[in-house]
Amino acid sequence: MKIRFNNGLSITLITILILINVFGQVLILSYIDHLQLINNLKISTLGILITNLSSIIDYLPNLLIGIWLFTLSTNFQQERWSWFLLGLAFGEYSLIFLAILLIVQGIKFKIDLNKVFKPILILLIISIFLTAASRFLIKPYLTMNLNATDYGFFGEYKSYLSFLNLGVMILIHIILAVKLYKWIGHIQMKGKLLWSISTVFLGLLPIILFNGFTLNKIKENEPKGI
Repeated sequence: MKIRFNNGLSITLITILILINVFGQVLILSYIDHLQLINNLKISTLGILITNLSSIIDYLPNLLIGIWLFTLSTNFQQERWSWFLLGLAFGEYSLIFLAILLIVQGIKFKIDLNKVFKPILILLIISIFLTAASRFLIKPYLTMNLNATDYGFFGEYKSYLSFLNLGVMILIHIILAVKLYKWIGHIQMKGKLLWSISTVFLGLLPIILFNGFTLNKIKENEPKGI
């Protein structure tokens, strides 16, 4: 299965995701501080930067995975920007999808699976470590400097970032669902509506399962891409 988004759309969504996750938190804290929305805000400029650093660390695994997929994707005949977007949006799940693709198609594309799986495992380990590091940085600092009311107020504004992130994710889910629907129709398999609906709600997971279950049986009928 070949996933291909429009390059312009991919680059736009990549830019939005990076801006939200790398700069969003510092902008929110600066906005709160500038308008004095929280009374007696005790977070200094250094504190704002430390808080934002934790957000960057939290998102760094997705960024690393996206960059790595971007450099590797042409080796297994996939479109670079599309896989960069998948890495940013889905993180570890995109690595699982890649692993299944490599297992199924490794012989066909003459890929050294042992060599490729090592960085996948390394990226998974880094992801777990950075997630823990982010929580260790941000929560003690914020709880030390904000009372319960202010912390809740900050969380309310931070939820806007999550909403923007979720909006991008839902858009990607819908695009994947439409492409999967067309792809299943092309190979004349049943259940395309069920697979597509599940993709709208679950994203990559149904595509991972579908790819693993069917790709071996349909190599001869494989379309140019979805």
